[in-house]
Amino acid sequence: MTLTSRTKFFVRWGCIITISFIYIASVLVSVLDYGITRKYTDILNDKTITIEACNAVVNEFERYYDKLIDIAFFGYIISTVLILLIFRKVR
Repeated sequence: MTLTSRTKFFVRWGCIITISFIYIASVLVSVLDYGITRKYTDILNDKTITIEACNAVVNEFERYYDKLIDIAFFGYIISTVLILLIFRKVR
């Protein structure tokens, strides 16, 4: 079964838009999960903060940031490879 060039166009760009949407949504979910500031607002609004509380906040920020970087970096590589495969296979 051969596909017309118009059908290939829609298949190619539909897949690319879907992959891009999934990548952006996964990064966005990770960014929205960065709502740690709401969790610690009562601690951060006080005039003094204990060392343990400060270390807990910093460690949690570091963990969320590492997760965001992992999702963004590996997601970009995976989505780029998938898009290149789509361009190669759907001609």
